[in-house]
Amino acid sequence: MLRACVLLSVLLALSIEPAAAAVGDEVCIVGYVMDTLCLNSGSLMDMPAVRSLEEPEKHTFRCLVDVPACANSGFEVLPDKAPGRSE
Repeated sequence: MLRACVLLSVLLALSIEPAAAAVGDEVCIVGYVMDTLCLNSGSLMDMPAVRSLEEPEKHTFRCLVDVPACANSGFEVLPDKAPGRSE
């Protein structure tokens, strides 16, 4: 799993409640980093048979940085699924 640590300003852009942090605090978001192109297309560009929201752990670092269309599309952090949750 890729981990993304971001500053509070990015959290505000993601509409995460800032009440627990102050400006300048460093926070860490744990999840799967997915480029917007793979996320919106529904499948991974380098593995088209893999559904992006069903198996985000299969998303590769190569896809994130070596495929120009993916690297230039922006990024999202997908949280882990809750235990027992199928969606």
